[in-house]
Amino acid sequence: MSPSKNYQLLRYLNRQHNIVERSFFTVLGFFGCLFITQRWVLARHISRVFWHDHFKDGMRLAYWYTCRSWLPIGKPGNDPFFVVVDGMTLSECQAFQAWLDQRSGKLPQVEYAVSSLFAMAQVVHEAIAQKNAKQGGYLAQFCLALNTTLKGLIDKRTQAQTSPISQFEKATVNDREGDFARDDAEVALLAVSDLLPLQEWRWCTLSGTFLGLYREGDFLAHDFDIDLGLKAECTNITALVEILENSQFFQSVETTWQRQLQYKDEQWSLIRLPVLVKAVHKNGIAVDFSILYREKGYLWHGSMMHRWEHLPWQWHLYQLRDVEVFGPLEADRYLTEAYGDWQTPVKSFNCSSGRHNLVVAPNLLSVALFLRRLAWHLEQQDIAGFDNVLAQMRQQNVICDNKMNLNWFSS
Repeated sequence: MSPSKNYQLLRYLNRQHNIVERSFFTVLGFFGCLFITQRWVLARHISRVFWHDHFKDGMRLAYWYTCRSWLPIGKPGNDPFFVVVDGMTLSECQAFQAWLDQRSGKLPQVEYAVSSLFAMAQVVHEAIAQKNAKQGGYLAQFCLALNTTLKGLIDKRTQAQTSPISQFEKATVNDREGDFARDDAEVALLAVSDLLPLQEWRWCTLSGTFLGLYREGDFLAHDFDIDLGLKAECTNITALVEILENSQFFQSVETTWQRQLQYKDEQWSLIRLPVLVKAVHKNGIAVDFSILYREKGYLWHGSMMHRWEHLPWQWHLYQLRDVEVFGPLEADRYLTEAYGDWQTPVKSFNCSSGRHNLVVAPNLLSVALFLRRLAWHLEQQDIAGFDNVLAQMRQQNVICDNKMNLNWFSS
């Protein structure tokens, strides 16, 4: 079972861990990864992840490697959108690519191709950030690999039969119980309300938290965290992080940045934007504060490689349990933009495959993610879903004539 499928396990992974726990998993992760991959550089990477108390990412890394190693353990499809190379250095990415090449004959062709794309994307980002002289060659290598993979996926789609219903419209059924600790979530939300007075900070409920509020009048039973939003132009990120870190309520606070690739004056550069502040309450509930940016007539929020766009909304007061919160006044439009048929409950949800308003973020990891989405829809025999993702890439001009369009990064 992947670490992301059980809320109780996720709760343990989210919380702060003492030095004994971190030391144990750091050593276990190092020697386990070394045993599986035979590469010191990759073992060092996973041990660093555990030592810095990123247990969720560490467990997912361990599971990912094990499923694709020579050990016949696990199911690779359980965590299809996990990006192994997140946070890797240039040398670590190159070691990861070398291990992939070594495993290429044992991995499915598409699995190998898409995993390589993620590694190449991270190499390009790191090379540009370091002003490495080889950045142009790395970028050309990425584009060639992407174009080859894209052509192969489109050829497979052409050979497949058209499915009548997109996977977007299907309620995914699994055996997960509705185990989200809603009483603890209320406690965490009350802590946010105390630390960040609503009328001063103007935060609002988003995504699954707003869906639960509006459809069920409560937190979703199958949720994993609390989703809140803050307008970028009105939010002091430094002050937000300091308040959360210095409070008695939250154990850990981490800021996620999105790298945005830009080509200007014949030079490539990377711009870093804070997009997410994740705080974990001492009871184990994670609270995600998404930073809402206004751009080209849309409000968007995201992660390292995600970008979800909405039409701007009016802020309206709602009541979630005993907490007064803001949320979109145009609730039906907001939820339809995000989920399509939001009235039908879905027990298992993935933000990389189930959000209708996901667009390509301006970096190569996001482009690789969309290739992974294309492959995933084919694996699900979901041709309509494949066509939707491909149409989005064409609409954004990320690809032109079924090839990577680097001019997109200068627009």
